[in-house]
Amino acid sequence: MSIFQIAGLATTVILGLNGQTDWPAYGHDQGGQRYSPLTQINTKNVSRLKPAWQYGIDPGKIDLNSATRSLTATEAVPIMVDGLLYTPTVQHSIVALDPETGKEVWKYDLGNTVGAPLRGVTYWAGDKDHRPRILAGLSDGRLIALDAKTGKLVPGFGKEGTLDLRAGVTEKFLTAPYHLSSPAAIYRNLFITGAQGKEDDPDGPAMDVRGWELSTGKLVWTFHTIPHPGEPGYETWPADNWKTAGSPANWGAATVDAQRGLIFLPVGQPAAQYYGGARHGQNLYSSSIVALDASTGKIKWHFQLTHHDVWDYDAEAAPTLMEVTRDGKKIPVVVAVSKPGLMFFLDRETGKSVYPVEERPVPQSDVPGEQTSPTQPFPAKPPALARTSMRPDEIFTGEPEHGKFCQDLAAKIGGLHNLGPYTPYSSTEFRLIFPGQQGGPNYGGVSVDPKLGYVFVNSRNVAGIGRL
Repeated sequence: MSIFQIAGLATTVILGLNGQTDWPAYGHDQGGQRYSPLTQINTKNVSRLKPAWQYGIDPGKIDLNSATRSLTATEAVPIMVDGLLYTPTVQHSIVALDPETGKEVWKYDLGNTVGAPLRGVTYWAGDKDHRPRILAGLSDGRLIALDAKTGKLVPGFGKEGTLDLRAGVTEKFLTAPYHLSSPAAIYRNLFITGAQGKEDDPDGPAMDVRGWELSTGKLVWTFHTIPHPGEPGYETWPADNWKTAGSPANWGAATVDAQRGLIFLPVGQPAAQYYGGARHGQNLYSSSIVALDASTGKIKWHFQLTHHDVWDYDAEAAPTLMEVTRDGKKIPVVVAVSKPGLMFFLDRETGKSVYPVEERPVPQSDVPGEQTSPTQPFPAKPPALARTSMRPDEIFTGEPEHGKFCQDLAAKIGGLHNLGPYTPYSSTEFRLIFPGQQGGPNYGGVSVDPKLGYVFVNSRNVAGIGRL
């Protein structure tokens, strides 16, 4: 992790540690806007940024041959509250740092075999009876609560500061991976967790979403991402599919509308990822945005971005909250994006799109046993954020060696076959899928400038090529 300062200024860019300059959650706020009101860095001085300090890996001290303390990837967003930066590290630890100097205030070491949270930690401000604490999900399926000022485990939470998220979930799949991938969301006296496990294997632990008491770690409610008998959406899966199917999972960051008491979940793709012959139907609540009553876990509405997903088009970007003005009226919405490159503005109360949505016919699968959805949802606004098709005559020719490689590859696989948006993979020919399984947009999601009313999103034009 690196912090920068502007050359010629005596202070780092995060000077002035008060509530306004805090970044207390993964998306800055519970609504996931990722908007900072700070103005010290601007278009006139951004080119003068220089490193102020760095914390993390010292290449000279890494033993690349060590089998016991291997480095792991991190996608963490450090958070800052009350003058401290909190972040997991690739060196199997969670740390609190002085943001001015990078000096370590405390460090909680996880040992050689347990990984730190992939995307960050959660800060809880505490209440009159409890000190502020850091919640962190670990790679072995545990969640720990640390005192935010000391880094010590919090007694009275779970079992002396540790909660076993695998209990009651993984007993039939004892060796299957299961952990909290993104920071937990907070609503009043609850923290709410998703899960991540086996994305490619249709059998595995249930990826239920659960609400827990912040003070004790006691389980309060459970939401099934694959509906059980009698629950809405059960009919969109084969009978009893929920008993063994481990996907879809809410592994991305959820957002909270505290005023309305709602939590918005991004839910991933079903398994198997590219073949749905064993899961005929719409497959709710896969590749969907789901709104729950945050106090009870009861479903309020859902919006499925991809029906019967066979592209790995999971909807794991955080559903970001903002307001849009239409016909002179301000409408509180959820901004939803997913890998197909489409963006939807959904009314927070109802889940209905602010702009018309058309269910358009899409190409159908030729794979034996497969039954792809005859239609997929397309918003009237905005247009697609990434390209959704490619013609054979668009193959690259701008540089001889590169162009020849592309032409030779196309010839080797029997040509480039793309049937338009939602082209399914085929069992008889190689298909070019646009966007591919990496998107378009991905789990990084969007940022919102509430003053301008703008949404900012990173999107890629990256295809996938494959055959079943």
